[in-house]
Amino acid sequence: MTLFKLPLLGLALILLGLGAAGCVPPGGTASDAESDADFRAGTSRKKAGNYTRAIESFERVLQKNPGSAAAHFELGLIYYQHITNYVSAIYHFDRLQRLQPGFSRIDVVRQMIKVCKQELVQDAMGGFNVQMQRELERLERVTQENAALRQELAQLQAQLKEREARPQLAETGLVLRALESQRAPRTEGSGETAIRQAQMPSTRPVTLYTVKRGETIYSIAKRYGLTEAALRAANPTVVPTQMSAGQVLRIPSH
Repeated sequence: MTLFKLPLLGLALILLGLGAAGCVPPGGTASDAESDADFRAGTSRKKAGNYTRAIESFERVLQKNPGSAAAHFELGLIYYQHITNYVSAIYHFDRLQRLQPGFSRIDVVRQMIKVCKQELVQDAMGGFNVQMQRELERLERVTQENAALRQELAQLQAQLKEREARPQLAETGLVLRALESQRAPRTEGSGETAIRQAQMPSTRPVTLYTVKRGETIYSIAKRYGLTEAALRAANPTVVPTQMSAGQVLRIPSH
């Protein structure tokens, strides 16, 4: 219960005390109220704290007499003080001030209507704040998940670059080993033979072939009617298990 509601609740209790003392309820004389069995039952049940049954009794009074300001007054107080149904309290207090605008404590009734409306606004704002907090928490979770996904993507990209670099490194290693083998000590007469072979014109033309995705050294050799060994011999720096699309092979004639 809010602080500004406390003094108004005290005023409402004063009104109830006056009614219990036998003061005339709004909208009729004491005999009018006492003559209605449902009104008397509602008053008795209200005093006993049986507010649900009291509401039923006062509602029956309104079914018989929709213009009963006294019944609206009692229902408004029950909904305002005990049931905490501000919409219903506003409705019955508003009906009271329309039916009997000259009621001696109409200012108190109007103030209670104002308080009920303020309570409704605060309840709505409270629900809005809860929803807003949930949305902020959800946004925070999504932000954290996105950050984790970005980190995972960066790791995958680094792994992909590393794998792409491995064939190149392997090919470079083969080239270096081939160069080292050329620097090995030559046997007698091998130098003259190599010079003569270099001076002789090549009698075997070579075709260059660009490897396509999914091809293997075996499938390429079969395409050109070569053995796998012949194709590998023509490409000593190529590692068959690490071939990739775009790589260029030498296709010897046969």
